[in-house]
Amino acid sequence: MSLTVGSLVYATCICVLFYIVHPRLRLGLLVVSSLAYIFYLDRYAGVALLITSLLAWAFGMLTDRASDHEQYRLSRVLMIIGVALSTAAIILMKYVTPVLQGLDSDCVLARFVIPLGFSYYIFQVISYLVDVQSGRVHADASLIRVIFYLSWFPKFLSGPIERKADMDKRIAQIETVSLIDGARWVSVVHYLLIGCLYKIVMADRIGVYVDKIFELKSGLGSIWLFIGMILYTFQIYCDFAGYSYAAIGLSRAFGIDLSENFKTPYLSQNITEFWRRWHITLSNWLKDYIYIPLGGNRKGQVRKIINTIIVFAVCGMWHGESKNFLVWGLLHGLYSTIDSIAAGKGVKWFRTGVPGRIITFLCVAAAWVFFRAESAMSGIRYFVYMFTSGLRLRTFSTDYLVLFGERSPEIIVIIVSVAVLLIMEIYAYRTDRSVPGIWIDRPYVIRYGVVAIGVLIILIFGLYGAGYDNQRMIYMQF
Repeated sequence: MSLTVGSLVYATCICVLFYIVHPRLRLGLLVVSSLAYIFYLDRYAGVALLITSLLAWAFGMLTDRASDHEQYRLSRVLMIIGVALSTAAIILMKYVTPVLQGLDSDCVLARFVIPLGFSYYIFQVISYLVDVQSGRVHADASLIRVIFYLSWFPKFLSGPIERKADMDKRIAQIETVSLIDGARWVSVVHYLLIGCLYKIVMADRIGVYVDKIFELKSGLGSIWLFIGMILYTFQIYCDFAGYSYAAIGLSRAFGIDLSENFKTPYLSQNITEFWRRWHITLSNWLKDYIYIPLGGNRKGQVRKIINTIIVFAVCGMWHGESKNFLVWGLLHGLYSTIDSIAAGKGVKWFRTGVPGRIITFLCVAAAWVFFRAESAMSGIRYFVYMFTSGLRLRTFSTDYLVLFGERSPEIIVIIVSVAVLLIMEIYAYRTDRSVPGIWIDRPYVIRYGVVAIGVLIILIFGLYGAGYDNQRMIYMQF
């Protein structure tokens, strides 16, 4: 779900109806409301979702039925066909279609574009079919439940990437969810609040100046290019984590707990820990459905390195067809390989403590440059300019005015926002909780003081602030 006033009003209306209708009608209401929201965003996306849901339901049922009749080979073949179709669909829409469009081809395939949310729910389809064939979950005989699993609107646009077994447990509780549940509503408020603060106040505001720095990179000094790299590192985190927190909070309003997707990733001591804390549901999916089936770390160090590189190459390619995403993925594959070898040899100095955190953060930030760049070559040029432009101290203030203009006081807002973010993240890291979670069990006065201040900040510096740009969520494009 996008974080707009219209979307939040829509969700509120559906939530009111949820507690009015008979409990047995709640699942149907959520399915209809999710489909209505998706069709409102894009009819093509809605049609694609329904077709995908029907195929997932059918292949799941056929695979499960073959297993029940001990036709394990047939069951495996059906699963492979379903997974192959899903994989072919995402490859077609992410890679074949853009190439044909670039060639101005008249081929019918050139008319396909990747529907909203497709990259996320197609991974759910793959995990569902694999889990059915392996016996980890039984195929769902209800097409409505399968549609809900793939379409639940708070998570539709950018995840989290859920597993069918987990969602089944949550669906089973829908009929018993009570409106009177103070602890749950406290959680709803704080997850939504932190999500909006991260996205609207921080990510969107920072993004305005990140765009300028990347656009003017050839004319700026090294200091500003380094600042741009760091700012984008915070922008993409606040954008995606903010969306995830808001999705979790909104979903909890209906009694449905989504998986945590971020857990203070920028405080990680090494790259392995980073990927346990960044986009957690994607990391777990890649591990369970690509890394482990490839052999994981069970076939020696060389094979482990190859498997790691493959996983991160797939991760990069999943984000888009441009080579800069592949470079980003391969960089993380390289980081993870070095970290794995160092761990195996007992090397600790650069993968633990403060040195580990600083090195990990800078490595992650450097890789984000390629993620943000328009192309791989553009990312390379960014680093060339960064290391060859010099400090340019004489033009530093001039560049400052070019970037911020009459809005120069906004740099103070950005600095304060990042400082507050770091304080919350450090406390959450030390207490092993999510950022919204650190406020939930605070005394009443502190909790609602935070809510009041947070809402005021959103109104002043977010919705009505000079820096508000209502930018599209970064991860919607994937």
